[in-house]
Amino acid sequence: MELLSEHLDEIIRVYLKYNIIGWTNKFNFDEVLEQYKPISRKIFDYLIHNPSIQHYEVMIGKFYGKGFGIEKNEIIAFQWYLKANQQKDVC
Repeated sequence: MELLSEHLDEIIRVYLKYNIIGWTNKFNFDEVLEQYKPISRKIFDYLIHNPSIQHYEVMIGKFYGKGFGIEKNEIIAFQWYLKANQQKDVC
């Protein structure tokens, strides 16, 4: 579990960095997700069962939006982004 937590922490850090840098730079969040693709379902399951994780709603939305560890579903992703926005989180 600790290793999954570390992987998720890295994904969250990279996502937040991606948000700060913006689209104009050549930073690719998808490359980081790709490196964890073989264990994506385990990371998703860890996240979904740990709602106290920082940026919980945003990350679930991002995982649904990208199809990372779960079947891609942009409608469900949007619903999670709305929840994150209600928490005043970065989307």
